Amino acid sequence: MITSNLFANYSLRRLFLLAVLAGVLLSLSWPARGFPFIIFFAFIPLLVMEETILTNKNHVSALRFLLLSWLAFIIWNGLTTFWIVFATVPGALLAIFINSLFMALPLFIIHLIRRKVKINLGLISFIVLWLTFEYLHMNWELSWSWLNLGNAFARYPHWVQWYEYTGVLGGTFWILLMNLLFFQLIRLITGHYFSRRFKKFIVIATILFFVIPSTISFVKYYTYEEKYDPVEIVMVQPNYDPYDRARTQTEIRQRIDQMINLAERHLTSATGFVVFPEGALPENIDINDPDNNISMQEINRFLSDHESLYLITGVMAYEFYEQPDASPTARQYGNTNEYYDVFNAALMTDSDANYQFYSKSILVPGVERMPYFRLFKPLEGLIRKLGGIPGSMGAWENQKPFHTRDSTHITVPVCYESIYGEYISKFVLQNSEMIIIITNDGWWRDTPGYRQHNQYARLRAIETRRSVVRAASTGISSFINQRGDIVEASGYDERTVLRNSINKNQKVTFYTLHGDYFGRFAAFVSLLMIIYVLVQYFLSKRKNYLR
Repeated sequence: MITSNLFANYSLRRLFLLAVLAGVLLSLSWPARGFPFIIFFAFIPLLVMEETILTNKNHVSALRFLLLSWLAFIIWNGLTTFWIVFATVPGALLAIFINSLFMALPLFIIHLIRRKVKINLGLISFIVLWLTFEYLHMNWELSWSWLNLGNAFARYPHWVQWYEYTGVLGGTFWILLMNLLFFQLIRLITGHYFSRRFKKFIVIATILFFVIPSTISFVKYYTYEEKYDPVEIVMVQPNYDPYDRARTQTEIRQRIDQMINLAERHLTSATGFVVFPEGALPENIDINDPDNNISMQEINRFLSDHESLYLITGVMAYEFYEQPDASPTARQYGNTNEYYDVFNAALMTDSDANYQFYSKSILVPGVERMPYFRLFKPLEGLIRKLGGIPGSMGAWENQKPFHTRDSTHITVPVCYESIYGEYISKFVLQNSEMIIIITNDGWWRDTPGYRQHNQYARLRAIETRRSVVRAASTGISSFINQRGDIVEASGYDERTVLRNSINKNQKVTFYTLHGDYFGRFAAFVSLLMIIYVLVQYFLSKRKNYLR
């Protein structure tokens, strides 16, 4: 029995305002300037809209619900990731509009189920489907997981220290659960009939599910102690405009010498690593002949005076093949019989010129790779004529952390990879003791993008309990401890050097061992749920037919 008009009014204007309100609330909750507590209420307008349309389903179509949900997520995506336009306008439009549609689908599926089948799965199934969406979205070639809900707490690591057990998807679960509980409280306040026992359950559950995770996190935050095992690192932020490439050998030499001189002025006898950001070297490197390169010649001269020092830098690298099938992403070199791959890579070297390469594996869709390249490779000529990306950068499989002579292992994710917790945990399981992120966020100019990216690195520290060094070309560069605190950070758009010490750690967290198990379990439950719904739907149809 319904005793209020909360869901009775289905005017298009009201539904439109609910969608806009949801999009704005989600945006206001997001790092780096939002307040994450808002996200506990941000989905309520969408839940009210869904219940309203369901109540008036004879007058309002399911398609309208999909379009209004899509609008809400377009507003959220647009207000928080508009900065992609500075790197690629087509990519920004796809990221905002297509990603928003993907987000609307879990809500739409639940609405269709509730609309078409007389099965009370409860709104809790929305949590299951949303978790499934985020998990699947992290594991396909159109992945754009920047707005996974659990990322909302990146600026407030003392709230989510338990990410070392659940990862970011645990935060997503918490957010969705609190939205559903607060939604039920609103229904109580507006006069919906519930049994006295259920009312008590909702009130108590809302309090407990907010207080208990927060309390556990705060206790863990203030009691966590790092084991003292320091490594001193000098990190250079060269502040070169990514759109302004070095074109002559003189310019190349000037840039590399400038970075080396900046680093050398800050070295001490305890310095173990010098770190340059993504793409720092101003010329491409042949993986099979790195010494035939002005930048590497200068670096080798620098390291020859510092026998115990290691240098980590971002490079654009290439590799030639004699056979076209040597790599699925190999491109023909002009009209020759040679083929090659291009890699967005990290390089570590020492005074003995022992080169270790790592190629970026999670490539940005539409910018660094054409999604499902093997499928669309026969169409690459047409795609090139239409202005698209006809090929893909290369990526190696079965990669390993860098390692030093004393068996220190280092994970070096490149830029976009740093938002994928499970991916990084795979390197930690290979004995990696610290994380050094190299990135170039200058493509986005002075927008929220680089600030969000810097905050997300704090979550990787909590998930793995590894100290994080973040080297950014134009900023923000930062040192982050194992609790997710930013110990030291540079400003944006400044040429500077940071020197600090971080502690190595060899202990493995529960999340590192098990990865995104929240997502895998949700995907399994979603599959069972959909099968059950389909069976019940066809059984009801058959029953009606026999009548």
